[in-house]
Parts: sequence; C-alpha cells; structure tokens
Amino acid sequence: MEFEDRVCPVCADPAAPALFRESTFDPARFTDATFSSRKIPEYMHARYVRCRRCDLVFANPAPSSASLEGLYRDATFEASIESRYAARTYVKYLRRATGLQPVMTVDVGAGDGAFLAELARSGFDDLTGFEPSEAPIALADPAIRRCLRPEFFDAALFADDSVGLITCFQTIEHLTACPGIFRAGDLTSTRSARKSWAESRRFSISSTCNCLTAKVQPI
Repeated sequence: MEFEDRVCPVCADPAAPALFRESTFDPARFTDATFSSRKIPEYMHARYVRCRRCDLVFANPAPSSASLEGLYRDATFEASIESRYAARTYVKYLRRATGLQPVMTVDVGAGDGAFLAELARSGFDDLTGFEPSEAPIALADPAIRRCLRPEFFDAALFADDSVGLITCFQTIEHLTACPGIFRAGDLTSTRSARKSWAESRRFSISSTCNCLTAKVQPI
C-alpha cells in the first residue's frame, strides 16, 4: 500500500498540522473484509493529525487513491441485513427533519443500494449511488442496481446546485477531499441524532471514525 501526504480535506489549509495520534496501521493484518462495510473492526488507523485552522482530525499521510481503488473493488460484502435496517433508520430521520420531499439524490458509498431502495419506496425517482466495491453491487436489487455507479464519487459529474440531497453514511471518512462537496452551513455530522438532521436541509451526512478522517465539524 502506498501513502501520500495531503492537506486538510475540508479547508485545505497549507500549514503543517499538529500530530494527534501515531499510526497503528499494519497491512499484514488486512483481510478481504478489511475494506468492506459493517465488518468486525481491526482497530487500526493511519497517522492522525489535527488541522490548526478548522480543527479537523484526519489521516496524513493517507493511502493513495490508486491503492484504495483495488482494495475497495475487491472487498467482500456480508451486511445485507444490517444495510436494510440502517437504511430504514436513515429514512426515518430524514422524514422527521425534512418531510422527505423527493429531490435528486446522490448516495456516496451506496453499498447494495438499500438506502436508495428505501427512498424509491418513498417516491424518489432521481437516484444515483456511488459504490467502488463489486460485491455489494452484485447483491443489489436489480431495480436499484441500475442507479449504482461502480466507481468513486466525483462531484464534477454534477452541475452546481443540481443535487438536492447528498448522503455519506459511514463513508465520509473515506473521502480524500471535501471542499468541492460541502460548504459552510451544509455540513452536519449526524453520528449522534442529537445534532439533528434539521441542521442541514441540503446535505445529510452520517460519519464514523475510521481510517481517513476521524472527526467532522462545520466550518
């Protein structure tokens, strides 16, 4: 696995960040499930640093995009049941906060498309999911599989202000850059429902602490 240095993925501050925690990465412990969703964690992380400008904690150096592409593509997927239950939970909070009005939706890290399927049942018909792993796409409902793109998310594929809802469930920490996606006032970490989905009507994001980004907060 190759690593590369990077600036803060939220504010792009060029100043040297402060050390937060040393790496516990050990590629020798990787399995086919290491880069799959909702698996038993290995409790490894890259070297964490804290941005001196926006206080984001992120991995630096981080695995290169080229390295990650192959690891995600070949990852296994054994969480179909968990995925369905999680999707229902996400939709419940969206409905509570926004009334769940159908809009153009992009789900980053869509897995087997369970969340998009729940939205489709609620009347959404303009759905796109980005999922770099082959296994979950193969297990997706055929009606939803056509909405899944087997690749990493690329904001350049969408015109400005064309997307009404972008979701990153247990995925945002895997993004290598955020400025082109999130703007001040749009970003909400919804790992705790207390933060409320209502804080962000345009973007709804759920994050976890994992390899690439450990903490997210509004800028």
